[in-house]
Amino acid sequence: MQTKSYLATSMEAAMVQARAELGDDALLLRSRKAEAGYEVVFGIEQAEAPANPAAASPVSTTLAASEFAQISAQLDEIRAALARSAGAQSRASRAIPELANLQARLIAAEIEPLLAKDILDRVEASLAVEGVSQRADLQARSRSSVRMMLNFDYDYIEGLMRAELKRRIQIDAHVRGKLAVFVGPTGSGKTTSMMKLAMAAGGRVRLMSLDSTPGAREEMKWYAQTYGMDFVPLASPAKLPRMVQSLKDADWILLDTPGFTAPDSEQAAELASAIEQCPEADVFLVVAGYMKSTDLERTIQRYEKFRFSKLVVTKLDETAALGSVVSEASRAGKKISFVTDGIRIPEDIRPATADEIVKLVLGGASLREQSAA
Repeated sequence: MQTKSYLATSMEAAMVQARAELGDDALLLRSRKAEAGYEVVFGIEQAEAPANPAAASPVSTTLAASEFAQISAQLDEIRAALARSAGAQSRASRAIPELANLQARLIAAEIEPLLAKDILDRVEASLAVEGVSQRADLQARSRSSVRMMLNFDYDYIEGLMRAELKRRIQIDAHVRGKLAVFVGPTGSGKTTSMMKLAMAAGGRVRLMSLDSTPGAREEMKWYAQTYGMDFVPLASPAKLPRMVQSLKDADWILLDTPGFTAPDSEQAAELASAIEQCPEADVFLVVAGYMKSTDLERTIQRYEKFRFSKLVVTKLDETAALGSVVSEASRAGKKISFVTDGIRIPEDIRPATADEIVKLVLGGASLREQSAA
């Protein structure tokens, strides 16, 4: 995806400038308040998949854990305030009440407020482009006349919104290359997810682990013995490239890693360097579906050094909303690969699809059902 940043006095001005230059398919990715107005980043899909972005600078670990928690809580309060403000503004500014309701529904599902606004702006623009009415007419006419003019179709309007949301979701449900590396926070489900994929892979699978926490390698050995696979202990990240070369008879090599509470540690740096020396490596960041936006954003930034391109989203059975994952994946330009919703091996994992992700994000009653209530 090609991205470009714009600095303008208002969000609307930035959108006009971006779409004039990049075209109507330009997607809003993120924004922030700047001294001279707003800095807004737009992206447009390209025919070929872009190269992995350069690793972001790691987040400093000089802050105490309590300070991180305090900052995270403050960011959550700001996001909540922005969501309430965006919801109120959408209800006040949209001529068609159902569009405002859909925007509020996206925000309630934890879709980032500006992304939700952009999606519903596209829906409203689509209605105008299809000749239903001009945008100026939508703003000028009474709500009743607009509804009559539309011959209002609830399912159609919601379908437009779902299609726009789906465009923001990138999917790659494949393991590309011989080596698959799983990184992510402690407790995110790396080991279980890796075993589920190992069982579904077929062929000769070699399991490796860098996790030296008590019991971690014993657990991996048990998995290997139980499911008839080979386990290869890895003493240090530096040995990974040579180990991969030596396992020429393996169809798949799957590497489990520790949680890296400090991703800028020496071992993490060694692993990042080792992965760079393995051209066939496919790196997955494993995250729990219930994570909040601020935690997801920080996790993505901290693990960027491993040059992952895809997310494995776990524990969907423990959350009722997936908007944060979609928003942060869109913001970072990452693809969603697999989703899990239980602990059974290998049953509780499946390739992600954009249709399922949209369904998981929205959930609940449809617009028609909400309007009839």
